[in-house]
Order: sequence, then C-alpha cells, then structure tokens
Amino acid sequence: MEPDRVDETRAGGGADAAPEDVAGAIVTALASELGTSLLGVIGHGSWVHGDFAPGRSDLDLLVVLQHDPSPELMRRIEPILSTVVEANPPWRDRLELGFVTREAVHDVLRESSIPHQSARISPGEPLHLIPATRHQILDWEAATRGVALYGPSPAELLPPIPAPIVRTVVQEHLSSWTTWLDGVETGDPAAYGSQAYAVLTVSRAAALLCTGERLSKRQAAHWATTRYPQWDRWIGWAEAWWYDGGSHNDPPPSDGRSVKQFAADVSASCEQAAQAVHRRR
Repeated sequence: MEPDRVDETRAGGGADAAPEDVAGAIVTALASELGTSLLGVIGHGSWVHGDFAPGRSDLDLLVVLQHDPSPELMRRIEPILSTVVEANPPWRDRLELGFVTREAVHDVLRESSIPHQSARISPGEPLHLIPATRHQILDWEAATRGVALYGPSPAELLPPIPAPIVRTVVQEHLSSWTTWLDGVETGDPAAYGSQAYAVLTVSRAAALLCTGERLSKRQAAHWATTRYPQWDRWIGWAEAWWYDGGSHNDPPPSDGRSVKQFAADVSASCEQAAQAVHRRR
C-alpha cells in the first residue's frame, strides 16, 4: 500500500505463464541454492487472495530465512530471479518478493532496538538490501494470510501481527501519499500510471481503515466509488487505466482536480471517521 515505484509500460492482458508455475520455479531454485538457510516461502497477493489480473498483477512472495540476508546472499539469489524472468518475459518487472527472518519481524513489531536487514525486489526496483522496518509490516501481515509454498504454515513461520498495528501503519501510508504525489507531474503522460496506481492504492487503504477488510485494487475501486461518489470519475478512470491497458493516450479526468486532492480528501475523511469513533468511546 505504500508509494512504490510504478512500471508505467505494463498493459493488461497478455499470455503469462501461470503465477503458480513462476512461483514454483522460484521456490525450487531457492530451495536448491539455499538449503537449510531457507525456512519457508509464502505466497500472497491477488494470485492467492483473489482478483488476479493476467498481464498486470504481480507475483507476491515472502521468503523466510534462517539468517538476515547479506550482500553475499543477494549475489546468490539474483541469478535465480534473472533466470526465471528470462524464461518468462511477461513477468519482467512483476516480481514482488521480500526476504526476512522471523526474528526481524518479531523485533520490528515490539519496536526493539536490535537492527535487522531484509531484502526486496519489486516493479522498478532491483533486488536490494533494506533495513527491516514498520514500512514492511503490511506485506508481512498479508503473508500471514497467505499459503505455504515451501516449509511450514505462515502461522508457524511468522509471529501474529496485531490489527491495531496494521491500522496504524495503513494510516501512516495513507498520509504519506500527498507528500509523495508532490513529485508527480500530473500533466505528464508518462505519469498517468503513477496516478492510477495512487488512486487505487489510496482506495485500498481507505477501505481497510473503514471496513477492516483487505481488498484488491479492483475491489477497492468499486468500494470507493460508492464511498466517495464525488470522485467516481477519477476512480473509474484509474481502474480502467490499470486493468484495461491504459497508455499515454488515456489521461485522467480534466475536471480541474488532481490525484493529490483525491488522496488528501480521502485521508481527511478517514481521519475524521477515526476521530468520531474515538469520541464515541
């Protein structure tokens, strides 16, 4: 749900290998290369939870390791992912993998001062090391509801993630969108994809805060159209752009408003709703 880099060139549709086949190739290669250092692999995201869109949706995996990832481990993993992508070109820039230890998740949740490294590859970003922080809690929480592709169940691999922490992190991410969108040139056709992604992701955040449910981008768009009818044209445009092969020839609505205004409006609405609930308590 956070403002990640967006690949603007992808279009809906296309002859993909099935996500489970690509995941299987990755898991088999990781298990062979890492041996006992690999504790488990969890599949999550739209291909597991529903609403997968061929040609558009990413493959989400969380890889749980025995030890925090290192530069040496990255050098061993990167060729595996490159080989899988070379064999499945439609999946280029559609791998969303996290690498973490159970201990790192546990220490981040309890706000320990013990530092941990994690690793990540996502659309527009190569495989790289990053500190394990609250920023990744939403991916970890999604994985707790995922399926085991290798190793024990998610409940055995990961500690439980309390709902109040999830809500707090979602609110933080939602608030960050208006700042992130300061760097988006809304009139630039090359930025249309970023704007569509922002509308859908902000809608997902709002849906979780208002309903407690984790919805897909498409489901969240339908929910937000009813919740925020004043923005229905923007939400409809974003859904169509994202799922129906939007291009530089498909600009957002020209009604004098911007995606930053949408994010600010939705964020303020969620904050007001939260304050109302707090007052009733």
